[in-house]
Amino acid sequence: MSQHVEYLTFSDNALRMAFPAPVMDYSEGTPQVDQLILNLEMELSRDDIQEKLGLSDRKNFRKNYLNPAIESGLIEYTIPDSPNHPNQKYRLTQSGKAYKNKLEK
Repeated sequence: MSQHVEYLTFSDNALRMAFPAPVMDYSEGTPQVDQLILNLEMELSRDDIQEKLGLSDRKNFRKNYLNPAIESGLIEYTIPDSPNHPNQKYRLTQSGKAYKNKLEK
């Protein structure tokens, strides 16, 4: 017999606490995502984008630039079925192009 109270679940022999993940809203972008969008003019590899932005830390780039831009639908994979493909590149989506136009104004 379980009982559920907001983010706590009680059962006969356990207490489970669940905390919702923060919802990130990238509709207005972040400075990092904005910088990425403004510098993405054609299909580019991760290495090429990092070089263009002057960034050397791959983990930081993925966490703060690439993943948020992909999750928000501003950029997309050129090989969507294989995100880790050695020839993977990234390009602006239609939303990304519209957002870039907004940033440039």
